[in-house]
Amino acid sequence: MNPQYLQQVSGLVSLSVSAAITATFASNLHARLDWLATVLGLLNLADADIRDVAPSILDVLASRLSGAYMLISEERPGDPVLRRISALNRQATDIRRLSG
Repeated sequence: MNPQYLQQVSGLVSLSVSAAITATFASNLHARLDWLATVLGLLNLADADIRDVAPSILDVLASRLSGAYMLISEERPGDPVLRRISALNRQATDIRRLSG
């Protein structure tokens, strides 16, 4: 399924998907990052349905991305995916700061 599908679901569902897809990065790494990038791009902090849960979930996402970054950098220090993980982590952290 294409991550653009997330444009058709509620913000709460989209945020829940982000938590589920980042539970592991052991398989389908690039697809998981695509889905996460889509969620972060669609996230609307003005949405009352997610306002209370977004900060906690964003903290979890940032933690998981940091862990994936560390693991991959130890195994494959020159892997270009590290830049993408770092950018997504920065984006999640920035959104978290905006959420209060």
